[in-house]
Amino acid sequence: MTTFVSMTYNLWGGHHLDARVPALRSLFEVRPPDLLSVQELTPRLRELIDAALPGHRRVDDPFPGWGTQSNLWWRDDLFTLEEHGAEDVGIRAEHARLFWARLRARPSGGGDAASGRSDAAPGPSDAAPGRSDAAPGRSNAAPGLSGVAFGASDTPPGREGPHPTGGHRQTRSLGDTDAASGRSDAAPGPSDAAPGRSNAAPGLSDVALGASDTPPGREGPHPTGGHRQTRSFVYATAHLTWPGHPQERADDVSPRVGQARNIVAALDRLAGDGPCLFTADVNDYARPLWVLREAGFADAFAALGRSSPITHPVVPLPGEGQGQRPGWAAPEPVAKAIDWQFHRGPLRPRCAEVVEFFHEGVAPSDHKPVVVTYTLPDKEKP
Repeated sequence: MTTFVSMTYNLWGGHHLDARVPALRSLFEVRPPDLLSVQELTPRLRELIDAALPGHRRVDDPFPGWGTQSNLWWRDDLFTLEEHGAEDVGIRAEHARLFWARLRARPSGGGDAASGRSDAAPGPSDAAPGRSDAAPGRSNAAPGLSGVAFGASDTPPGREGPHPTGGHRQTRSLGDTDAASGRSDAAPGPSDAAPGRSNAAPGLSDVALGASDTPPGREGPHPTGGHRQTRSFVYATAHLTWPGHPQERADDVSPRVGQARNIVAALDRLAGDGPCLFTADVNDYARPLWVLREAGFADAFAALGRSSPITHPVVPLPGEGQGQRPGWAAPEPVAKAIDWQFHRGPLRPRCAEVVEFFHEGVAPSDHKPVVVTYTLPDKEKP
């Protein structure tokens, strides 16, 4: 069984970013998640998160939306990337998509430590036949086993592990990416793989692998004497269209119901009945949520027998305020819960929280992060 903490967070783009940078850094230092999905991303914010979460990896893809809309981060010692993509679901913003990744829980007990390699998609320098996927002199084992020097003493165990080049070793798509649509097309066939090596095949079946077919890093000692077979799952995020979009103001028709239906169709295709975690800024309080629930998705709060607290807006915020507190925005008239984490399949939420966080009186964003702890059971042994 794998237990992990997932955070979804609308970062508020570049609004008053200089004033918010210290608060954002502090949040990720104090509350570092195992999985992170974001909305309203910018290249500067992406760099900030890379630096704040050095033990994580994220999707590295040429499609612009991965740097200007959303991205997904995961702890490298807990998960490995199998494939990723970006699906056009009709969201009315340039490069906005349903962004997703298929992750697999790493087996405890050091399967990757024993092999000294990472199962993440190879970088460009790894493509040449005969090369090792591991960086010279570096083990991709979980921090604490690899001998990588730890950072500052207040870094939580498992968070350390910057790449020797000073940044993250970023993964790339295993499929051909259509930059115009942001979609990953058909899963690569055998001819797409470099000679003599096997990429982590997209759509890898959850059927237990035979001894001779088990890729390095997938195996791990099982307490009963066999191998622990971990699960893959789909992790996805989207930012549905804001109600103030000019087209919606002109025709008074919400596009979010159709967007939610398109998201369900895409996740049905990508995840089937398997575990799926979908996070979103829904920008709505009713009908898109009903579409997701009717498709079998449960939000973490409802699954735990409670209602979600308010996620937007945060008060106070830096802004163009007047009166006794110039430089601070007045609160918006409607407080609402619009940021969600939905799950389907064998994922189980254990606790859920809408985080109140300020650093020296400043909030990191106009939204509050939603944090959920999940458990994902291992596959049954055959």
